[in-house]
Amino acid sequence: MDVKEIVKKYLEENGYDGLWLPDIYCGCPLSDFMPCDQPEMICEAGHKIPCNDKMDGATCIGKKQDI
Repeated sequence: MDVKEIVKKYLEENGYDGLWLPDIYCGCPLSDFMPCDQPEMICEAGHKIPCNDKMDGATCIGKKQDI
């Protein structure tokens, strides 16, 4: 297993929906995981949350309490 597979497996097994970057508030869901094939070292595990009003009902990844 490579790092991408290990991280994805951990997230799935622990109920997370993807990774996100708190400082710039962006993330990647498990369905489009690490699209550039490299993890950002400051990424955090996150959950699906509603995006801001400009994103028309899309789902983003962030802190669960942001719901």
